[in-house]
Amino acid sequence: METIKITSAQNPVIKKFNTFNRRKSPNSIMIEGVHLHQEYLKQKEKNFESILVSRHFLASTEFPQFSHLENIIEIPDDLMAKISPSKNPAGILSLVAEPKVAQTKTPRLVIILERIQDPGNMGTMLRTSLAMNVDEVLLLEACTDIWSEKCLRAGMGAQFYLPCRKLTDLGQWQKEFNGPLLATDLQGTNLWQTPLPSPAAFIFGNEGQGVSHDSLKLASQRIKIPMNPQAESLNVASSLAILSHEWNRQHYSN
Repeated sequence: METIKITSAQNPVIKKFNTFNRRKSPNSIMIEGVHLHQEYLKQKEKNFESILVSRHFLASTEFPQFSHLENIIEIPDDLMAKISPSKNPAGILSLVAEPKVAQTKTPRLVIILERIQDPGNMGTMLRTSLAMNVDEVLLLEACTDIWSEKCLRAGMGAQFYLPCRKLTDLGQWQKEFNGPLLATDLQGTNLWQTPLPSPAAFIFGNEGQGVSHDSLKLASQRIKIPMNPQAESLNVASSLAILSHEWNRQHYSN
């Protein structure tokens, strides 16, 4: 198989990677590394705009699984290091079309995220949501882009399988959802003593400020996660993991 070779940082393809911006190209995403490429290849609809591989990766034992892809571009290792979004380039970097994930018609477990700003936290929460049988993730105002490179790495590609969509009016959505909205609160009922309904929606807020006052007012039930009183709070991703796991224990344990 012959590859296209580029060595200049001034090449238009290289410049496209260097200046890639999701706001200007909202239908495209950048993926890096073997795992994300493997997950993307599993999608029914996939479209590679450009694929860059370093010379080192081209000679590796991992490259053959991607050798059937068209228009692979070989670049020097030092050039890959300059354009890669990570400190330790994996050797394969692509611009691809954002995959479309089908929405669930009758979700049983919904996660609502509000003002989650750290891409690492967001990716971890999406990865956990996929593992915990979450049917849909709704993104309220000021959430970080779930398709950013850092968020994709943290999520390990959970975004390719988990239905996620933006939500502008939580109150209206709540009227249409056939289940309660639950939020964590230090004055809430003890999680270990609380039957969790199905369907149900859990809302989680900003890393530092939590759920906004307006959104909290819409919650029909508040739940406290029991923990050591010396611990002031839990990371929002940890809270999501505990609550979603307990919901699964109650509804899937049998």
